Amino acid sequence: MRRGIVTAVAVLAAALAAAAVFGPAVMGQEAVDPDIRIEEAWARPGLSGGTSAVYFTLSHGGNEPLTLVGAESDVAATVELHETVLSGGSGGTGQMMRMQRINSLVVAPGETVEFVPGGLHVMLIGLRRGLAEGDEVVVALQVEGRDPVVVRAPVLTGGPAGAGYHHDHDHHHDHDDHHDHDHGHDDGHHHESHH
Repeated sequence: MRRGIVTAVAVLAAALAAAAVFGPAVMGQEAVDPDIRIEEAWARPGLSGGTSAVYFTLSHGGNEPLTLVGAESDVAATVELHETVLSGGSGGTGQMMRMQRINSLVVAPGETVEFVPGGLHVMLIGLRRGLAEGDEVVVALQVEGRDPVVVRAPVLTGGPAGAGYHHDHDHHHDHDDHHDHDHGHDDGHHHESHH
């Protein structure tokens, strides 16, 4: 009888521990820094050896500015912070969207920064496995002077439901081809990010 009670208590304790560990990952988001809130995280599907991107909204509730200096993920050989910029042409003609690596991003107290298709994003280069709808990507954002912030992003074909990302997502998919091309001559890519 007593052994049964002990077993039941052990099972309950294990369940509570699991809830504590996995609770923050509900809805595909997780942040270990109390000043940083991550919402609407998602990632694009991608083929093994190819590329993908992770999007989310980051809100900073602290009193001091924070600086993102990079990101890491086991799912890709290279992980970089990128922004999408217009290049070439004049007066809106002949311009094309291209991705540019950024070495750091400062987020002011109270500021909310959106990582979205056609803007800021975390680029996954050289995927170690294919990413399909229903998979999950775990990315650790590197923050200067702080512990990494973990983002758990479900893989979605068109972004979060009702977010209106379908058009931008398709555009970004096309743009990915440009990135693969740009990535081949990385030297110029990096010079631009060192203003």
